[in-house]
Amino acid sequence: MDEATETFLRKRARRAADPTSGISDSFTVRLVSRFRRGHDSTKACNDAALTRFNDSCRLLAAARQLSPDSVKSLSDCIDPQNYAVVLGAAKSVTGFDAATHRVENPGTVDRLLALLRDAVSLKREETATASAFSEGSKREVRKQCCHFDDLLSSAWPVDIGRHAQLTTLQRRFSNPPEIPVSADVHALFREATSMVARSTALL
Repeated sequence: MDEATETFLRKRARRAADPTSGISDSFTVRLVSRFRRGHDSTKACNDAALTRFNDSCRLLAAARQLSPDSVKSLSDCIDPQNYAVVLGAAKSVTGFDAATHRVENPGTVDRLLALLRDAVSLKREETATASAFSEGSKREVRKQCCHFDDLLSSAWPVDIGRHAQLTTLQRRFSNPPEIPVSADVHALFREATSMVARSTALL
């Protein structure tokens, strides 16, 4: 357990649906710890790490609720047999509407995908160096990780990714950016003309 990361999370993780579920999951803490090691210890990095932790907490809490017997840790999510559970949890967390296929929080879909890919990478990494695992067990876990990663590449975009993208496009279409008023356009044109004239004079 990374005590520094655990302390950081206990002090700052207040927005998660169930912060204790993530802190009690050592795999989640190690995942956030690795994320922090790969970035500078700036406020932006800490905020990103906290967001990663909160997303993990919400996903894990939702997955545990859907299948308490098969999902105890975020590590359990990285299993092809649990993909449907993970997808259901992701839909719950992001506010997916089965009737309209709209996603309340489309940006969270991309964050969850990044989180799950990072979890796959960590599980592979830890399995490769685990002395308690036999070679046969390691091969089986590697196979599970590979299959789950394939599902993230092929099934995830169809099951939820495209719906998030479509929701984002619909929102942009419904709320297009304001067109500058003519006075602003004329001011920009005068400034551009002036810049061209100054540049020409320097040649």
